[in-house]
Amino acid sequence: LGAMSFGSPKWVPWVLDEEPSIEIMKAAWDLGVNTIDTANIYSNDESERLVAKFIKKVCLTDVLNLHSLMYELPRSLSPPNAMALLQTILPSRRSSCPISILTIIL
Repeated sequence: LGAMSFGSPKWVPWVLDEEPSIEIMKAAWDLGVNTIDTANIYSNDESERLVAKFIKKVCLTDVLNLHSLMYELPRSLSPPNAMALLQTILPSRRSSCPISILTIIL
């Protein structure tokens, strides 16, 4: 299930806010979908927040495959400590998802 359209319509008008996003994720889960693809740039990180809220709300007991892409700015625009920041964030993202396989692609 692609989560690019979940988050906040403040980002772009076609994005769904919290309630319909969680309803869609729940309906997909009930139909057997067990993979969610999201990224930190979808709705300025709101998509990932809603996916986390869905996981907590539904209390998943089966395996969920969560694929999360992280957007990296070009090196010329990145803060000097960007790599150190990523090295801190990536392990925490992996450990914060005990239910699932978490794939992070840079």
